[in-house]
Amino acid sequence: MLVSCMQNSSSRWWMHSLVYPVFSVYVSKCSSVSPVQWETAMRAVYRISNMDPCGVVIGSIYINHNLAISVSLVAVFLTLAAVFVKWCYGFWKRKGVPGPEPRLPFGNIKDFILKRKTLGEIWKKIYFDLKAKGHKFGGVYQMFTPALVVVDIELVKRILQVDFQHFWGHGAFINDKDNMSFHLFNLEGPRWKRDRAKLSPAFTSGKMKMMFQLIVSCTDELAKVLDETKFNNPVDIKDIMSRFTTDVIGSCAFGIECNSLKDPNEDFRTFGRKVTDLLDLEGTVRQFIPLFVPHSLLRLINF
Repeated sequence: MLVSCMQNSSSRWWMHSLVYPVFSVYVSKCSSVSPVQWETAMRAVYRISNMDPCGVVIGSIYINHNLAISVSLVAVFLTLAAVFVKWCYGFWKRKGVPGPEPRLPFGNIKDFILKRKTLGEIWKKIYFDLKAKGHKFGGVYQMFTPALVVVDIELVKRILQVDFQHFWGHGAFINDKDNMSFHLFNLEGPRWKRDRAKLSPAFTSGKMKMMFQLIVSCTDELAKVLDETKFNNPVDIKDIMSRFTTDVIGSCAFGIECNSLKDPNEDFRTFGRKVTDLLDLEGTVRQFIPLFVPHSLLRLINF
């Protein structure tokens, strides 16, 4: 509460009767009074001859009022958040679909988000748990996004063959302004069908045979590198396999002999490492945000 001080008896009486019990602080341009009871403050204020007539009294009522508003807003926010979470995590239950209980805020992929397990390991465990209970399918949550795990082989055939036109969505976020989003694992609908038709000729049996020889050549080089390592010393197997993968991709996709297994500082490998290191944090963020933010909103903000 903000109260302006007026130098007349009626105003003094009005202020005295309004906020008498309140502890206050008097603030003026020329002087100030420590927190005291209101009546003591009033007497001290009017004994000051050079007081600014427009001095302001800031009472604890004002502070308590702001605190009450803040607490109310927090309570409303928490209530709405609880209702939202309960509604999201009740999606499969409302449809009568069985499945493991989700954990806030991870859903059923906590170990993946914490980088303890891969998604494949998580889905494998859920699959066998559902199968052991005799379920043909089960509902899970990727954070707040519902997903279906199909167990029955006949249902899998129907989804991938007979009824595929109803299940072509991959659930991945695609940014129309980001060319890196346009690959077969993300694309859906007619665009996926068109691009798949373009890429299919690159994976014919004849092309695969040609690639096989290139992969064998890279594998022989990998075996030599492993043979040269000392048995009693630790080996960075992730780095070695990354260099092997670089050689395979360079040979099969670009027709380039990268030789990164022989030379870890080879240009192709060096620039590839810079790109992955640069996008590591950004890629992690971009991977998880679409799981709980509507894709239409992400496209609107050009995420």
